[in-house]
Amino acid sequence: MHLGRRLHDVDAQSFEEALAKVQAQGFHSIQLAPTKSLNFTRDMLSPGYGRYLRQALDSHALDVAILGSYFDLSDRGPSREETLNCYKDHLLLAHYADFKVVGTETGKIMPDDPHYEEAFQAVKENLGVILDQAEKLGIVVAIEPVYGHTIYNREKMEKLLEAYPGRNLQVIYDPVNLLDPTDEAAGPAMWEDFLKHLGNRLAAVHVKDYKIEDGKKRDLPAGTGRMDYSHLFTLAQKKPYLDFLIEAAKDENISSIMENFGG
Repeated sequence: MHLGRRLHDVDAQSFEEALAKVQAQGFHSIQLAPTKSLNFTRDMLSPGYGRYLRQALDSHALDVAILGSYFDLSDRGPSREETLNCYKDHLLLAHYADFKVVGTETGKIMPDDPHYEEAFQAVKENLGVILDQAEKLGIVVAIEPVYGHTIYNREKMEKLLEAYPGRNLQVIYDPVNLLDPTDEAAGPAMWEDFLKHLGNRLAAVHVKDYKIEDGKKRDLPAGTGRMDYSHLFTLAQKKPYLDFLIEAAKDENISSIMENFGG
């Protein structure tokens, strides 16, 4: 697997220290959430800041697989304009730093909620605004479907792809996040179906584990829970340069993860 790591899981006091650790651990790339790893604000945005990030990454032989922009894409209230502006800030940061992909989720809501359709339409409308800016800047926007969110399965993701068929809309595949904790047995068939239909639109894969307690799913470091990774190894063979990003793992978990999943 071509492995990367979510940077804000690293125990470090600075951006440069975190990069040095990730490089020493043998990773090729990172998922960078600027608001978490850089305390990023709009006032910091400039071509020079993007150049600084690019140079810091290059000096540690790392790239940003996903620039995490995890705002509420279903925002349809008075904060909508500010939410869209936050997305646009991240797109511009990606442009300045030569990052290729900006990733996001789509807001928490269950499909049986009476406001679900309203949330879905808001996601579609807001995504159109973001994609218009992304196309101008040459950036890919990647949506992560998550159980309990507006986009929660293969079918809903396909509806977005049908609405915006351009190649700059892609998918982050997180099998644990897709899993319904009340129907764990359906997981393998659901994952196979997801990849059968959307495997050619993947920007990255999230790798972690899970356990279920009292009907609730809890994230764990990869290899320490109930997850069956066989389909991910198959996917990695088909797509050797696809970024598989380690999540929910502390530094002490990394050596066993690298041993089991390959650097």
